[in-house]
Amino acid sequence: MGSDWKSVTLKDAAKFLSGGTPPKTNPDYWDGDIPWISAKSMYGSRFYDSELKLTEAGLRKGSRLAPKDATLLLVRGSMLHQRIPVGITTREVAFNQDVKAIIPNKNFLPLYFYYCFAGREHEFLCKVENTGIGAGKLDTNVLHKIEFFCPPLQEQKAIAHILGSLDDKIELNRKINKTLESMAQALFKSWFVDFDPVIDNALAAGNPIPDVFAERAEQRRSIKQQKMEGLAAKTTSNIMQTHFPSEFEYTEEMGWIPKGWGIAKLNDLLEVKYGKDHKKLEEAIIPVYGSGGLMRLVNKSLYLGESILIPR
Repeated sequence: MGSDWKSVTLKDAAKFLSGGTPPKTNPDYWDGDIPWISAKSMYGSRFYDSELKLTEAGLRKGSRLAPKDATLLLVRGSMLHQRIPVGITTREVAFNQDVKAIIPNKNFLPLYFYYCFAGREHEFLCKVENTGIGAGKLDTNVLHKIEFFCPPLQEQKAIAHILGSLDDKIELNRKINKTLESMAQALFKSWFVDFDPVIDNALAAGNPIPDVFAERAEQRRSIKQQKMEGLAAKTTSNIMQTHFPSEFEYTEEMGWIPKGWGIAKLNDLLEVKYGKDHKKLEEAIIPVYGSGGLMRLVNKSLYLGESILIPR
């Protein structure tokens, strides 16, 4: 480390901005096009999108914008006991009151500044305080006293380039994984919620379609007329022909289901053994087909006796 690497406190290196949350009861403030960053959306190292988005009215009412290239740091929340969510913005985004936007001065390159946080997660974890309600807190006064090294800008650029290249690859892989997960969820819904393969087989065989699936059947007819192309379509077509029936049957308990599929109790199919951490099962995600098949949240005291749909 050269003698030209200066040490500065965070208070002298940057300014802090606080965010906020507009009233969620007012629809005029939500479902806009401004990403609103909260703990829920602070995964990865690049922040540019979120499930919840603000309108311009919502931004003015209770939040604020962080500029591009700002470092966003979660400073309050239960997540702080396990990890320190931090990232850099790649566009203007709004953020809530549990997040700080930290804007470095001209002596720091924004990307290098972000890595000053990302590379010292263990140190930040040691500074997390308990709020008494299970949440963690990073006190602003404590953050102000943290010291960062400030090398010359050319050295910051070289460091940021190396680390940024690795992060870019990680971010690309994360996007690919997200796309694949969305594709898998869409396929699951098509097969086991909407029963598209059964509808397609029934249409091909000329079998009757229950009224509850009439609209979906019309959509499938349209797709067939457009002659689906590509490997995915061919693969899906083969699976439809081989593994799915071509008729529906009505059951009192679950309504219309693919013919030949059975109904069973979950406790007839598996044995559950509870360990020390069994309380977590109270909010376990169990894949239950139920009335049409959506995966949903079930309670450990109820799900063992629930009926599920079993393909034969």
